[in-house]
Amino acid sequence: MAPAPSTISPGGVRFRGVLAWALVAAVLLGGTVLEVWGIELPRIAGVSGPLGEPATLAAIALFAVCLRRRARRLAHPSPGDGRGMGIEDLAPLALAVLGVRVALDLGWPLLRRFTAPPVVSLELSGPLLRLGMGGVLLAGLAALGFAVPAFRRRCGASASARHLRSGLCFTISVVAVVYAVLLLLGMAVAGPGQVRLQLPSLLPATVALVLGQVAIAFGEEAFYRGVLQGEVASLLARFGFPGERQARVAAMGLVSALFAFQHVGPGMPADAFLATLLYSFAMSMLFGVLFELTGNLAVCTLAHLFNNLTVLGLGPKLAAPGSIEAFGGGVYVAAYLLITFSFLFLLSRDKSPSLAAIRPS
Repeated sequence: MAPAPSTISPGGVRFRGVLAWALVAAVLLGGTVLEVWGIELPRIAGVSGPLGEPATLAAIALFAVCLRRRARRLAHPSPGDGRGMGIEDLAPLALAVLGVRVALDLGWPLLRRFTAPPVVSLELSGPLLRLGMGGVLLAGLAALGFAVPAFRRRCGASASARHLRSGLCFTISVVAVVYAVLLLLGMAVAGPGQVRLQLPSLLPATVALVLGQVAIAFGEEAFYRGVLQGEVASLLARFGFPGERQARVAAMGLVSALFAFQHVGPGMPADAFLATLLYSFAMSMLFGVLFELTGNLAVCTLAHLFNNLTVLGLGPKLAAPGSIEAFGGGVYVAAYLLITFSFLFLLSRDKSPSLAAIRPS
């Protein structure tokens, strides 16, 4: 028997799409926006320590809900993921956002206690704290993958050994071309021998800071791209958002908004707040596009790492005589992105099986 034609009007489809967008946006951004505005929810009366925080209790409850969903699906497997909207379907997304935030909030004071002077030297304090926070983020993602197997499968599909290897080789090629092009450009303007490559120092504090940025970049990309971007797109499509492509674009926008808001905070000067918010949003959108094109977590992770190291001044630099920087940090990032997308365009036209793990689709 042929299926009955849909009776939902175009207006109804649009309404369901807007409703889906609003529900997912509220779950994704609600708590973060409150933090940015400096609004704190009251603690639970009579409960001291972390358990008195409403966010901690909510994360524990969501963790239990997701474990129950997992056990129920294992006991009663059913083909397909179903269609339509259910409030319970938002639990994994809410756990991802709230659980990772709670893990970072709990880890911050504990790590500060063990990384502050006189326990460690002053120059190592900040780098070790960043490295530790990267580790906390990865541990939180591991717990999230245990509670929600779909997240673990989604990350595993984009971060296999083959994907990581191809993404690393691709990024090394891009970085080599970036510095070669900028070196030739610098010599063309200043003259031969007037521009040289200056490598960062290998002091323990620098090494610890770089390793911390590696952990943070991988953890953030696994969280924002590997977990959230796919989950939000899937929810929007299931909840009635019109069109898979539109759902993916909307997911990139929502996840990038979360990424941007979590890089600002209360008390920042207005100009720094706006500049950081816009820059973070734009870079997150670009990382999201890289992930959508390649399905390779290593590509967007290494692009994120290159951006962080450049902004912090930890990457190689091209310097003129007197150690004067030949280019600003924005030039390196712009050149990296331009060459990356150019390479991906060329790879999309090469049908070699060896490039399947990185070829844009």
